[in-house]
Amino acid sequence: MNEITRKSKPLWAQWLFVFGWLAVIVGLSSIGDGSDDSKVAEGLTPGVMRFSAVFQDILIFISPVIVYAFLFRSERFSLLTLGKRIHPLWFLSAIFVVFFSLPLVSWLGEINSEIKIPASLHSMEDWMKTKETAGSKMTELLLADRTTVGIISNILVMALLAAFSEELFFRGMMQRLLIDTKINAHVAIWITAIIFSAIHMQFYGFFPRMVLGAFLGYLFYFTGSLWISIIAHFLNNALYVAISYFSEETKVNPLEKSPEDPDMQISWSMAALSAMLVIGVFIFLKRMNPKEEMT
Repeated sequence: MNEITRKSKPLWAQWLFVFGWLAVIVGLSSIGDGSDDSKVAEGLTPGVMRFSAVFQDILIFISPVIVYAFLFRSERFSLLTLGKRIHPLWFLSAIFVVFFSLPLVSWLGEINSEIKIPASLHSMEDWMKTKETAGSKMTELLLADRTTVGIISNILVMALLAAFSEELFFRGMMQRLLIDTKINAHVAIWITAIIFSAIHMQFYGFFPRMVLGAFLGYLFYFTGSLWISIIAHFLNNALYVAISYFSEETKVNPLEKSPEDPDMQISWSMAALSAMLVIGVFIFLKRMNPKEEMT
């Protein structure tokens, strides 16, 4: 292979590929009003739904990263930094970020659920609610499987595979490409987080998922290791799966507080403390790694 073929393709070509694939994802997700999805989900077994989730993660998130790395990047798969040595303190930082962020994420979920959409956008609101209900229904059906095989399978599919595939796509490919385009790193992290949350098509959880995506982006940025954001993403998802398994009710976010239990609501002061603790972890990582490898 000569030197010319080893050069990375122009950034415009890389962005054309990435945005083209995003358009495909949005197009597939937007088909129908979502009501049929709930009916189909009710007729499927948990095993079939897990197989479908594995197929979708591989097709939608993993395969485009493989194609992108092979066709557009000179460094091939090394751009994902999966071979980088993990410092033990990075691993601990990922754990701290996940647990420190829980009050903030729950508080944002409460705020997000109370957002009122103008009457002029009533039809869009109905579509959003239908899509949200359909996605929640499928997740609830999976979490309702409380067998040993069920909980292990859910952790492998809903936590491990989801974390690995989504971090490859959003942080490993998209955030990296934004930074390579000379966009400010913080702007790149938040743009990626916004797209990450929007792609899930669960609009009433948009803000907490966006913030969580930004936290994952900063973990990747300050450590230069994609494994750290994968670990944090896995811990977050696995925590919800585990709590759903041990809780009496099955719901998408077991930490979500019920309006009927005002004493269980997250206060703004607790959310602020949560944010400060997470920022403290990032300050520690920045000082630990002054030469940020993602710049």
